[in-house]
Amino acid sequence: MRNIPESTYPYPLRPSELVKTLDLEAIPEENLSDEQKTRLRDFERPFFERISRLRDISISDHVIHPGAFVTEKGKKLFALTYLDPNLEERIKEAAQRLGLKWESEKDKKKASDHFFDDLEVNIDSIDTVPRLGDVREEDIVKLFGEVDLTRIPKRIRERLNVWSSKWAEDDFKKEFIKAQGEINLLGNPRKITRIVNGEDLREKEDGLRQAKKDIKEAKSLVE
Repeated sequence: MRNIPESTYPYPLRPSELVKTLDLEAIPEENLSDEQKTRLRDFERPFFERISRLRDISISDHVIHPGAFVTEKGKKLFALTYLDPNLEERIKEAAQRLGLKWESEKDKKKASDHFFDDLEVNIDSIDTVPRLGDVREEDIVKLFGEVDLTRIPKRIRERLNVWSSKWAEDDFKKEFIKAQGEINLLGNPRKITRIVNGEDLREKEDGLRQAKKDIKEAKSLVE
């Protein structure tokens, strides 16, 4: 039997967590004839294969500190990445200039790093940036929620996460000094998380719910 996750009361476990508690390979076969064992395996196999496939669906998330993108540099970075519909094409052009192959994951990562490094170094001198104007954290949260994250290359998402996390760390240090070390006067920098591949998450959760229902119905027919 697998380890049972800690209680999430009063909220029910997600199907993706619940299924981790099932050990489909540990079905007792003692006192069964060879024919019964074969029938049991044949009965179990499609459920096991179905749940295994669902388990293998990888869900990616993306975390940022929205306060980082309210700064002048942050607003430019936000506009040149999240809001640029031609972002991937620009990174592909950088890959071509560097003699890298976009089809290679290793080269794609190198090109993305080069592109982001170049942005960080030159961002203050870049004038051709869509103006976000005076934005608050709430505005950044709204804009971030509207972005199609699947079109942002994975490495760029990682670099944006690291960049905003570093900003949050530095901001906390400044506030800590300002508060003269009084922790109770400080709040944590706001952090938001979005699922990148929402369709895959829905497929996984819906599939696991249906599998659980089908297993329950199948068991009732043989009991």
